[in-house]
Amino acid sequence: MNQSTQRIIDKTFDLAVIAKGIDGVLEVLGGMLLVLVKPSTINWLITLLTQHELIEDPRDLLSATLLALGHYLAIGSQTFASIYLLTHGLAKIMLVGALLFNLRWAYPSALVFFSLFVIYEVYRYTITFSPWLIAAVLIDIVVIVLIWLEYQTIQPTIPPQA
Repeated sequence: MNQSTQRIIDKTFDLAVIAKGIDGVLEVLGGMLLVLVKPSTINWLITLLTQHELIEDPRDLLSATLLALGHYLAIGSQTFASIYLLTHGLAKIMLVGALLFNLRWAYPSALVFFSLFVIYEVYRYTITFSPWLIAAVLIDIVVIVLIWLEYQTIQPTIPPQA
């Protein structure tokens, strides 16, 4: 692989990993919000924020999805969602930090973590058929490939045996 291609891969890797880190921070904040705020308050806020858009277009995908999420949380899945977001977000943040510091153990760990998450996303897709999950799977696969390519550049080369 030539140097300019490697530089592009390195920069893309950095951007993808930073994006995953931001996503992890947002997940932790969302998990904390779910712990601190009652489901009825979340449902009220989502209704308030989506009401105008749904009046204009009752089939607005984003507003309808947010409203469905609010109702879903109101029926008792708030604890699971908060634990999931907190643990998943913290794991992402730790892996991203380790990857950005080029810690060797982080590459295989991140490959396993994100691969397991892709499997879970595909499983969830078979239940919900959400197009958002397909997008998430594709993004995660790109991140996995970038991590793999970056990992190959830091692997020690084994000298040929004499």
